[in-house]
Amino acid sequence: SKLTLPAPDDWANVKRAWYGFEEHAWEVGTGIGDLCTDTVIERIKLCSGTVMASNACLGFDPAPGVVKVLLVELSGSVQAVVSGAAERQCFESPEAVTSAPRWVAFVRHAQAGHNVDEALVMNPDNHLTEIGREQAHAARAAIAGEALRSAELIITSPLMRAMQTTALLLGDDDAGVRVMVHQIGTERWSAPCDEGTRKSELLETVPERFRQWEGWDVLPECWWAESGEDAWARIDEFVEFVRQRPEERIAFVGHGGFWSMVIGQYLGNCKAVYCDRFLPLP
Repeated sequence: SKLTLPAPDDWANVKRAWYGFEEHAWEVGTGIGDLCTDTVIERIKLCSGTVMASNACLGFDPAPGVVKVLLVELSGSVQAVVSGAAERQCFESPEAVTSAPRWVAFVRHAQAGHNVDEALVMNPDNHLTEIGREQAHAARAAIAGEALRSAELIITSPLMRAMQTTALLLGDDDAGVRVMVHQIGTERWSAPCDEGTRKSELLETVPERFRQWEGWDVLPECWWAESGEDAWARIDEFVEFVRQRPEERIAFVGHGGFWSMVIGQYLGNCKAVYCDRFLPLP
């Protein structure tokens, strides 16, 4: 979410700020949260009264692997405006979607290394764990697998955990299935684990099956999000990208953080939801 003060010089009214796991509000500790008052004041000064609740903006991650909130206590009569992710209506079946038979599906990748090993948060482009591979196999018969099999086009993030999940959800029988690699749905930057691998290196190392997917020819060499990216601007680009695609049924395989900004809810590993084809706001 994004917090905006009426005027940049209202930073003087910030009494304290905290960033961390919402269930432990204002508590300080590893994996829980930490105070960030000075950082928030500095960002407000630099960004015309605005600060984003993101690792990239605040420059640290007090609780890797969980959805975090930014709490800011103000003095006086100053009131901040908080804007967050759009809470788009989500469905568990394609028949229930308001635009049926047209829809867009969002699938989060299966468990990757950094989801369970804090040390790997600092490692770029982690692969799936063995448990993650098992999750993807099991999800073939669940919403995630059904969405991919029913889609006219599958669009996967180029991060390895997403591409591996895509392949495992499809299984061996993917003849005639269109899969595209595209950076539009890659994870927003929160740590090095959200950084990818250069396209040229990917094309040398990924399975031949991956190289047959669409999109490699236009994928930039360095395609991943970087620290300081305006992720909210990419949300707008993503929604417009989806609306302009000609396909009636599209399944995206991507990431918890970015999907939470698009649809307003955080998906578990290998979980999936359907949304209206044109992603209207409530």
